[in-house]
Amino acid sequence: KDATSMATILVKKVITEMESKYNTTISEYKSSLLSMSQRENELQQLLETCNASISEKEYKNSTLKAQLASQASSLGTFEKKVHELELRICELSSELQKATAQNNKSKQLLEEQRQQHREQLAAADEKVRLLLGARTQEAAALRR
Repeated sequence: KDATSMATILVKKVITEMESKYNTTISEYKSSLLSMSQRENELQQLLETCNASISEKEYKNSTLKAQLASQASSLGTFEKKVHELELRICELSSELQKATAQNNKSKQLLEEQRQQHREQLAAADEKVRLLLGARTQEAAALRR
């Protein structure tokens, strides 16, 4: 009987120790599971924050792409207008050269005409002087 009761006490003691270890292990697992669950929630929140940030960055990126496309279009229009203005400047420069050449020809012709008029005036002055001289001699001869 002693051996049976001693065996029973030992079995109960082993069972109690096993239950204690089991309960401790279960508690540790529950604690670990709770910790993992909290970490999962933190990671989920971080993932949502990252996704929101990615969405915001994608929106900004698409907005910037649209702005860039608009600016590229504006730049193309501007470059086209600059090219048109450069062509117009070339046309005006050519017209200015033609007008300058024509003006120079006109000045040369005008100077030639002035020279002819000066020569004609000098010739007329000489005729008048000779005529006056001749008349003065005639008048002097008539007076004598």
